Amino acid sequence: MRRIISFVGIVIGRPSYSAIKTVCERRQKRFTCALSCLPALLFVTVVFVGCNKSMDGTIKGRVTYNGQPLEAAILHFGYVGEGSSAQAITVDDGEFQVRTGSHLGAKVGEYTVSVSPEPQGSIPAKYSNPKTSGLTLEVKAGKNTYDISLTDE
Repeated sequence: MRRIISFVGIVIGRPSYSAIKTVCERRQKRFTCALSCLPALLFVTVVFVGCNKSMDGTIKGRVTYNGQPLEAAILHFGYVGEGSSAQAITVDDGEFQVRTGSHLGAKVGEYTVSVSPEPQGSIPAKYSNPKTSGLTLEVKAGKNTYDISLTDE
């Protein structure tokens, strides 16, 4: 009978002490649970914001050798200074799109570029070393397009 009265008390706006205590205990458990998840949520947020923030510029372009598209070449973009490197692979028409790890794009800044074709030896060896390639580019925020022209000279 007492439970019915408590239930009726809640319905008509006069809850009993035990009903209020039960509701408060449930809310406290939910709050404690939510509070315990907060550090993990903050960590995930910081990681994703940090990862997305570093990929400020997207880079695409085309590589040619003596005016012809260079197929199946690996391009390595080395960040000048402290930073991560990026890579790209050319497709049939010599086009490429730069990736840093699994993310499209690269950090804003200056890069040295080296080109390693398949098969080896199909272009001058100087292009496969970033110190001797003479190829550099600057990545700016937003979309970047760079065409790289390689020659025998």
